[in-house]
Amino acid sequence: MVETTTLGRGDTDLEWEAYEHRIREVVTALEIRCNVQITLELVTHANQVETAEWLEAIALSARSGNATDARIVQSSVGTAQVLPPGYPSPQRTFTGARIARNGWHRFGRVLQAKVRQSAGPAPVWLRIDALDGLFQFTDWAKLEHAERVGELAAGVRDNLGDIRHLAGIVVSSGLAVALGSTDHTAENRTALTPDGYGIRRLVNAHTVRETIILALHDDAISERDWWAAAYSAEPDWLRRDLAERGFPQLETFYSRENDGQ
Repeated sequence: MVETTTLGRGDTDLEWEAYEHRIREVVTALEIRCNVQITLELVTHANQVETAEWLEAIALSARSGNATDARIVQSSVGTAQVLPPGYPSPQRTFTGARIARNGWHRFGRVLQAKVRQSAGPAPVWLRIDALDGLFQFTDWAKLEHAERVGELAAGVRDNLGDIRHLAGIVVSSGLAVALGSTDHTAENRTALTPDGYGIRRLVNAHTVRETIILALHDDAISERDWWAAAYSAEPDWLRRDLAERGFPQLETFYSRENDGQ
């Protein structure tokens, strides 16, 4: 049996993003109305009053006019630089404040909830789409694939202990954007360790999936290998399914279009 779930972004992350999005909206409107460029570097998130005061100070600077030099507006929230027309464009116009949190705590709670939900006599594989930034924005994501497998396996075992009905876990990044990635040779990775598999596949141009597969008991090794084979072949899923059903491949439609048919 397979239990599936999705770990989306938490409320804290969404509120953090919404705060910075509101600031960018205000500043973009100022740039258009006042014909200036404004760069922002946030160091923290302040309360509504402090944020409003900082934005008002930026607006006053942007509306001052006739300035030929950059003007700096600082506050506890961060630093804004107001640039007059003709000033060299900066390489970076917005830098958000850093956020740090214990992502494993939330991941572990999801694991525990699904383990309780799936308890029973039948062995269960748990598949999680981690869409909360685990594969993109964490220190864990910077590790080599083999190290990631080991770290995740240790965390799962520490969190769950010996759960007999849980055969294994599949953790996927979902289909993730990887701009500029078009070469399978450069992107594809497979790491097999004593704990399990770490797999990265270029599914389509500029789209990848990363997957960690852990068998929690020796009698689940063959199933672990089946999962690994399936995810390793993901770039060929559509081609294989079309062939099995006797349908033409996508390239056929492209060539017909180019021929004017």
